[in-house]
Amino acid sequence: MRNCNPLNIRYVKGNTWLGCFGSDGAFCKFRDRKHGLRAAFVLLRIYNQKHQKWTIREIISRWAPENENHTENYIRRVCRYMGVKDDQVVKFGDPDYQEMGCKMVAAMSVVENGKDVLTCHELKEAWAFAFGEKGGEA
Repeated sequence: MRNCNPLNIRYVKGNTWLGCFGSDGAFCKFRDRKHGLRAAFVLLRIYNQKHQKWTIREIISRWAPENENHTENYIRRVCRYMGVKDDQVVKFGDPDYQEMGCKMVAAMSVVENGKDVLTCHELKEAWAFAFGEKGGEA
């Protein structure tokens, strides 16, 4: 959370995330949480569209691979927090999935940071910042 990067997005030189001003050596540093959350939503939509990852299991298996995490525990914790099964589809950027997408990012933040600190308002504001009112990228 100190980097305003609730999902711990890794820093990759050449990525130009809006509001990112460098790294702490491993993770992106954003000017505020709104920009960090925007990057998370956009990256998760890339997982949907480019990598064809649509279910919670598919998305998290890519986000938190076994070589870095205990992926099964991560999936279980996110699903428990959300109250859904791991085959739940989440379409980032689709207005019909805004609530589900916000819940997933909140759950992932809890797993990444060990505490629940994101508000519903903050998540919805970041969703709109990422995708605009109609779901297209802003």
